[in-house]
Amino acid sequence: MALDRARLETIGRAVPGARQAWLVLVRARARLTQLWTRWIERHPAEVVKSNSKKAFDYFYDQDEFIETEYLSKARLDFLSNVAEFCSSVATRSNGKESPLRVIDIGCGTGHLLLALNDRLQQPLRLYGLDFSDSAIRRCRRLMRSAEFNVASVYEIPYPNENFDLITCTETMEHLEQPSTALQEMSRVLRPGGHLVITVPDGAKDDWSGHLNFWSAEELRQLLMPYGVRKVESMPPDGDLLVYAVKPGDGRQPTAEPAR
Repeated sequence: MALDRARLETIGRAVPGARQAWLVLVRARARLTQLWTRWIERHPAEVVKSNSKKAFDYFYDQDEFIETEYLSKARLDFLSNVAEFCSSVATRSNGKESPLRVIDIGCGTGHLLLALNDRLQQPLRLYGLDFSDSAIRRCRRLMRSAEFNVASVYEIPYPNENFDLITCTETMEHLEQPSTALQEMSRVLRPGGHLVITVPDGAKDDWSGHLNFWSAEELRQLLMPYGVRKVESMPPDGDLLVYAVKPGDGRQPTAEPAR
């Protein structure tokens, strides 16, 4: 039977240490409930709050959850909108006839690359990178024409200035070292290449699994060294899209005001 505050105080005065023991019990029960939800019931959305490789491997192995909940119409529409934006800015490298080299960092299920393949009406070489083995297995089943690698965003396994377009959607908010990740993405992006990043709006986001909560202005400042051109809100949930062009092509990048 639950103890009310008055009765607890009475017992606390009569039995030394009773109040402290009761508080320890309450906290232990709350912790056990949290562990049960995350690791025994193992709901994918709870598991990934740890942001570990093990958690995301489990997440992307849950076929029913991925197909029925994760890949919702809203998410697919969002990825389609990102791909549409990319198609409006990305052009063939320096006007050459060589394929546009595109990599999606934190590629997850691979559906952004699929949307990019549909939207970018030009020769392409598509790549995907994720630290989750199960995510990459899923990607390879979805798109056999792209090249996928299990790797860390902090150690992208490609040479300097290798890509014309880098996308990174709904990933940066999970990273312990976002500045290091940006440096590595910039390293593999050619001068004049395009960088497109999306994250939840930190002014609205309160999900406990996220490590970073940026406002539009904070993102503009974070991306300033990388040639930020715009920060804008995207439908349907107002996630923030950041567009940057890597300096070094002879043009001085001009940042638009955050919107």
